[in-house]
Amino acid sequence: METTVPGIFSAGDGAGVGGAAVAVLEGRIAGLAAATRLGALSPGAARSRSRPHRAALARLRKSREVLGRLVAARPGLAELITPDTVICPCEGTTAARVDQALDEGVGDLGQMKRMTRAGMGECQGRMCSPALAHLIAHRRGIPLEAIAPPSIRPPVTPVPIHVLATLPDEQT
Repeated sequence: METTVPGIFSAGDGAGVGGAAVAVLEGRIAGLAAATRLGALSPGAARSRSRPHRAALARLRKSREVLGRLVAARPGLAELITPDTVICPCEGTTAARVDQALDEGVGDLGQMKRMTRAGMGECQGRMCSPALAHLIAHRRGIPLEAIAPPSIRPPVTPVPIHVLATLPDEQT
């Protein structure tokens, strides 16, 4: 759970959408790793205590992979979309709104996000961006690969663990 920046740990949907159960397990693993880095827990104890969390996380990830393959956008999807089809569940953006934005000249996911709010909800486009990209490519008659991915700006700022550790109890 340690990021590429030593001492900075990430867990939950800020590290990748996985749902609440994954977030809890990742948080526990990250907490043990942070405690080890701070010297509050030995590496052996951390490994032992994180083992059941890692096993549960592996099982969840495996089931998520299968689910991801089942719900992945496939060729022909765009032909099934009607104007009232919800493309972005978080923001309630419909295909009609996407088509309107395309008619107004929107050509990529970033512009689409700004014009329709698709991808601006809780999941930050992680759930709707693939379907939205397929729809844009289909409507524009261009290959899917020509659609640039949206820029993702996590709504977080890294905070060193020592800063959190020094907060009074009522602020944690």
